Amino acid sequence: MIAKHAGRTKGSVYAHFKSKEELFLAMMEYIITERRSRVAELSIDQTGEALRVAIRNMCARAAVEDAWVLLILEYRLYTLRKPKASARIRKLYNKLWESLFVQLLRLAEESKRSSAEVRTSLEILRAMPSSLILEANLRSKPSQALKERQALFCSVFDLLFPPQDVSMTHRLKSRRNKSQASE
Repeated sequence: MIAKHAGRTKGSVYAHFKSKEELFLAMMEYIITERRSRVAELSIDQTGEALRVAIRNMCARAAVEDAWVLLILEYRLYTLRKPKASARIRKLYNKLWESLFVQLLRLAEESKRSSAEVRTSLEILRAMPSSLILEANLRSKPSQALKERQALFCSVFDLLFPPQDVSMTHRLKSRRNKSQASE
C-alpha cells in the first residue's frame, strides 16, 4: 500500500528500507524534523498576542491533521512495545516538544507563569490530539468531529494561554469589580 501511494514497487521501497519498521522510523524522522522546522519558523520578532496566535494556530492545525495524529499515536504505541528501540527518533521527538516548550516559555514571560506551569500546560496540549481523535470515533455524529476537535483544542489552548487582553490579571480585576458592585 505504501509503495502504491508512492508510485513505486514493493521491491524499490525495500531496496531503500530493510523492513516496515525501518520505513516507519524513517517516516517518523522526516515528519518530526519537518514539524520542528515549523516551530523554528515562529519568528523571534513575534511577541505577545502575535506569538500566542501563531503558536495556537500551528498547534490547532496539527491537532486535527489525522495522518500526523495517528502517526504519533502509532509511534507512542511502538515505543511502549519496544522501549529501547530507536533512540535517535525518540531524541528528535523530544526535541520537537522542547522547541515548542521554549516558544511557550516566551509567552509565559508576560503572564508571569512558572516554567513548571508551562511544562504542565504543554503536557496537556501534547496529549489532547491523540485523545480527541480516538474519542471522535465514538461520537454519534463523527462527521462533525473534526470541527469539534479543533474548537475544543483551541478552547483548551486559550484557557492555558489566554489572549493578552484577557489575561489572568485582567480577569481577576473584572471579578473583583463585579463582586464589589454586587455588595
